[in-house]
Amino acid sequence: MLAASMTNETTETRAKPGHDGAGQAKSVDGSCLQTMDNPETNPPASANPLMSLLNPEALRQIVVEACRRGDVKVNLPADVIKRLLGDQSKAAAAIIAEQVGEMAVGVAKQIARNVRVKVQDREPVLLDNPHKQVLEMIALFEALPPHLRNIMVAGPAGSGKTTAAKHIAAGLGIKPEHVFVQNMIVTKYDSEGFVDAGGKYHTTMFRKFAESPEGFILQDEFDSSPDASAHLPLNTYTANGYYDFPDGFHAVRSPRHFIMAAGNTWGTGATMRYVGRCKLDGATKDRYQELPWEIDEELESRLVAHAGPEWHPIVLKYRKAVDKLNLDHMISPRDAMRAAAFIHALKWSHETAITRCFKRSLRDADWQKIVANLQA
Repeated sequence: MLAASMTNETTETRAKPGHDGAGQAKSVDGSCLQTMDNPETNPPASANPLMSLLNPEALRQIVVEACRRGDVKVNLPADVIKRLLGDQSKAAAAIIAEQVGEMAVGVAKQIARNVRVKVQDREPVLLDNPHKQVLEMIALFEALPPHLRNIMVAGPAGSGKTTAAKHIAAGLGIKPEHVFVQNMIVTKYDSEGFVDAGGKYHTTMFRKFAESPEGFILQDEFDSSPDASAHLPLNTYTANGYYDFPDGFHAVRSPRHFIMAAGNTWGTGATMRYVGRCKLDGATKDRYQELPWEIDEELESRLVAHAGPEWHPIVLKYRKAVDKLNLDHMISPRDAMRAAAFIHALKWSHETAITRCFKRSLRDADWQKIVANLQA
């Protein structure tokens, strides 16, 4: 059973398993799943000694509320500062007002959708700013029979699949030392290992996972194996719960073993955007429950908040134009975050960030199509 509980300010939902249109996570058994804004108790400290004269809680409330609205460029009028300070000094008020903008950026980074997850009788775990589908993944894993706890997700590059895997493992109560990442499998030996001419066995991440009393493994770049048969030896483990490794070790799957495969396609071969993807064998695909992975736009908006409230709507607008035109191009959350970092740290204009982070090496003719689409 999956449940979630919160402290401080919460928003509660009760529903059936899955997701609603707003991206609210829901539990397997209809139990309460809650989310909360969780800024630190006090805003970041300022180097300006005059800030210590200001009522910190009053300032925090103003800045936090502004940041929740997406306005990280908070500019408090001098008269508001004076009322908070209780000082009629215009000079002091002006100096303090200059500090508020930087404080707001720090507070914006602290505001996150934190989720406390409790699975069965294990200790609850606090997940810091998880992807909206993390709770659904945890619920699916818990609902599956132990020998079928294999889930494959496919979604756009940069959509948070790898980061989400860490949150999913934590939510399932798996200790960090029992969480493994297996990168692209080229041959079967990348999974099962091999015994060399001297009789020494060379281990793999999957072998370490199989030896663990409990564990979570992310099979990353699952759809990029050039040889589809490379996955076949482990089909016995992922379906029947056991496997005999080359050195004679007989692995029996633990009820607490969770396998997550992640890719950009469903193993149907190369696409216009993902030309390095390969086909997966049908028997391998049959072992995995599929879950389409989406870009979490709310999470993305929080990750780029330091660029100002105008930035994320621009990201969405350009991404929508690229998708509508079906171009061999993408604007990923990574692009949005890189641009946000440059806007904030280097004071890039939006135009510069768009050209250097979104256009990149795209042909001028295709870029003009995007511009025309936005102007239409």
